[in-house]
Amino acid sequence: MSMVNDPAQADKQIAQCLEIKAPLTKVIQSTKEWKAFWAEQSKCQDESGKSISAPKYDFKKKQLVLVALGEKRTGGYGAKIDFIQTKKIGNKTVTVVEYQEMKPAASCIVTDALTYPLAWTWVEHSKKPIQFVSKEVIRNCD
Repeated sequence: MSMVNDPAQADKQIAQCLEIKAPLTKVIQSTKEWKAFWAEQSKCQDESGKSISAPKYDFKKKQLVLVALGEKRTGGYGAKIDFIQTKKIGNKTVTVVEYQEMKPAASCIVTDALTYPLAWTWVEHSKKPIQFVSKEVIRNCD
């Protein structure tokens, strides 16, 4: 696989392969960081049982912002990045990533299987500090 500038090519493998067992928020800014993260978190293997390499992406222009809710015992959970914006807080300018942690209401019928909800987006590189802000949302299934 050659280096790509379109992150959409990497998105399919991210959705299929990452099983992030503990909740986390992360910004990945380099190929080195990406390969290390993939080696830790990917479940995908080829036919011989060898781990599949991280999707190749040129991190010179964009960085990956990722939110994972960790392992859940059922379906019905989800993560969603609502928006990313630059804010001035005091005398600092920060990038704020606001996201939702969606949970099923008690009345929901859900899949009885382990799930690993996550959301990610590609954003322009920035040297500004990043602050993640979560909001819990209960999904109503009635």
